[in-house]
Amino acid sequence: MNRQEIYNTVAKHLLTQGVASRIERGPGTIPACMYRGPNGTKCAVGCLISDDEYKPELEYHTLEMLWRDFPQLSAFQNVDENDITFLANLQTIHDVYTPDTWKMLLEKFAMDHGLVPYVHSI
Repeated sequence: MNRQEIYNTVAKHLLTQGVASRIERGPGTIPACMYRGPNGTKCAVGCLISDDEYKPELEYHTLEMLWRDFPQLSAFQNVDENDITFLANLQTIHDVYTPDTWKMLLEKFAMDHGLVPYVHSI
């Protein structure tokens, strides 16, 4: 996929899902983001990993570790360091910000990267 296609896939997924893919770790702790979380949720990068390629051991690997340690994943075919930074910036929208801000942040992301903003219709 090219960057526009990656962006469109992630934006459509996040805006349709409308919740972060996180798991509670216990009282007084911050929930952990998951590539695949409860109730079938997926994060920004998790939605790029096909169901038949996903395995639980991918969890708790940073994006850079996934790229390095699991290069066979189709999500990482023809991906270089610059693309990993691009993906990491998309992942940050999911991991750091609340779903009610995702639409605005995804639009800004598109503008910052010379992409056509995704138009989400309900």
